[in-house]
Amino acid sequence: TLQVEASPVCSIAYTADFVTAYDYLRTCLRTDEHSDRTLALSGLCLRLNPANYTVWHYRRRILASLQQRRASGGEGKSGDKLPPLDADTFLTNTSADANDERILSIAKDELQYISTVLSNDGKNYHAWSFRQYILRTLSSSDEWESDLAYTDALINEDIRNNSAWNHRWFVCHRGTRMPCTSDDATRECDYALSKAEMDPHNESPWIYLLGYVKEQIRSGADGSDELVRRMVQESKRLRHTAADTTCPSCDSARIELLDMVGGEEERKEAAALANQLGTVDDTIRAKFWARREGQLKAVRSS
Repeated sequence: TLQVEASPVCSIAYTADFVTAYDYLRTCLRTDEHSDRTLALSGLCLRLNPANYTVWHYRRRILASLQQRRASGGEGKSGDKLPPLDADTFLTNTSADANDERILSIAKDELQYISTVLSNDGKNYHAWSFRQYILRTLSSSDEWESDLAYTDALINEDIRNNSAWNHRWFVCHRGTRMPCTSDDATRECDYALSKAEMDPHNESPWIYLLGYVKEQIRSGADGSDELVRRMVQESKRLRHTAADTTCPSCDSARIELLDMVGGEEERKEAAALANQLGTVDDTIRAKFWARREGQLKAVRSS
C-alpha cells in the first residue's frame, strides 16, 4: 500500500513510475471506472507489484463489466465508465459465450497475461485464482484442454511445482466439486505415476494420485476397486526403483492405498510400513506413524 501521509515515519523508495501508476489507480478506484484504459492501468500496476490483491480484484471486476458490455453489442470508448458489476454475481449468474469471438479474445489475452505473470512468480496465489476465474467463467472445452497442456509444461519444467499440480486438479474437474469420470481418473493416476517414476521421493504426484483414488472410491465409481489395487502394485514397483533404500513419500502413499483396499493382509502390510517409517526411515514424524500403525492394527482386530 502506498503511503499517502505528508510526512511518513519511514518512507519507502518507490520509483516515479510506481507512484504515478498507483496515483492513477487510486483515482480510478474512487470513481469505480471499468474501461479499456483501466484494464491497461491494472496491467501496469500488476507488473509493478504482481502480489497486490486489490488490483487483481479490480481487474476481475473490469473484465466482468467489459464482457457484459460487449455481450450486449456495445464496444464502449476507452474512457467510458461502465456500470459496476459484482464479480461474484457475474460468476454465478452469468456465463461467457465461448462462441463469441470478442469475448474469447479477451479471455485468451488474459490467460496469456497471467502466464507471463506466473513465469516470473510461479507461486503467485492471486494470479492462479484469477486464472481459475477466467477458465470457469468462459467454460470452453478448448481452453480447458489447453490449460491441461499448460500444467503439463509447468510440471515438466519443475516436477515439484505444487501450484501447477493443484491447478491441474482444478482443470480436470472443470472447476467443480463433482468427481471425475473413471476414464479421466485412470488417466490422471497414470499421469501421476509417470511423474513419480521420474522422482519417487517427490510427494506431489503421490498426493495427486491419492486424491483421485479416494474420490473414485467415495463416489462408488465402477472400477474403483481395480484402480486402487493396480495403484498398490504400481507403487510397489516404483518403490523398488528408488535409488535410495528409504523412500517415505512412496511408502506413505502405499500405506494409504493398502488401507483403501481394506483386506486384513493389506492392512497388516500397511501397519508394518508405518512401523518402518516411524522407527527407521521417517523418525521426525515418529509419533504420527505410531498413531497410524495403531489405527491400522485396531481396524484389523475389530
